[in-house]
Amino acid sequence: MTVVCYPSVGKRKALKLSCAFAEGCGGEIAGTGETKLRLGAAFFYGMTEHTLRLIGQCRREGREWYYADNAYYFGRGDYFRVSKDRFQHDGSGNAGPARFAQFDVNVRPWRRSGSAVLIATQSELFYRLMLGIDRRAWVAERVAEISAVSDRPIRVCHKPDSSELGNAPYAPAFEASLADAWAVVTHSSSAAVKALIEGVPVFCTAPCMASRMGGNDLTRIETPAFPEGREPWLWNLAANQWTGEEMRDGTCWRALCGLG
Repeated sequence: MTVVCYPSVGKRKALKLSCAFAEGCGGEIAGTGETKLRLGAAFFYGMTEHTLRLIGQCRREGREWYYADNAYYFGRGDYFRVSKDRFQHDGSGNAGPARFAQFDVNVRPWRRSGSAVLIATQSELFYRLMLGIDRRAWVAERVAEISAVSDRPIRVCHKPDSSELGNAPYAPAFEASLADAWAVVTHSSSAAVKALIEGVPVFCTAPCMASRMGGNDLTRIETPAFPEGREPWLWNLAANQWTGEEMRDGTCWRALCGLG
């Protein structure tokens, strides 16, 4: 089956990675911003109104689709996650440690202390497109849920939309707040991956890359989960992100097809 890549308007990285993925899978490139699906499977990079409309069509029609975006925290800038028929991998699988080891990440023991609950947000665009609400409303709902069962102070770290890296784990405020965090609450941000690497328990309000390593019930904020298996989970995430060159030479495509 042919894979058609659909770059969004104004996204140079989307066009670059679409070209790389198409070369690696023997696919095609649609016109930038093209709004109608062609025959075959589809590849998208980044969350835009354009990509979400087409992904919605893929889902309605039962089409195969591939979604790429920035890395799972480690390797960001050089690596890009790619998942089949979903926005994020869930960290399942049987990958070994070798690929994760190259990132030289120190996985710290679980921390069972800390004073504040840290809410890490995503972009305004994300909440509007994915949840149909603004970021302030999402935060207010989480604060209300937490405050109903806990007296802990609540700190909010917003994704720095104007930043080139553009993600909460890279914001100085997040690093500083994480040092004294009892738990991190997010929807599906890679902030959860950073927190889990640092040994801080997480709560995710949607199924995502970190769900299997945390909880989703904020009424249990005082009794967070400390599951085993963080290292194998991280190995599996590392096995599901690739460089642009690995997309171009087919390494990514073979892995997605279970051939490599």
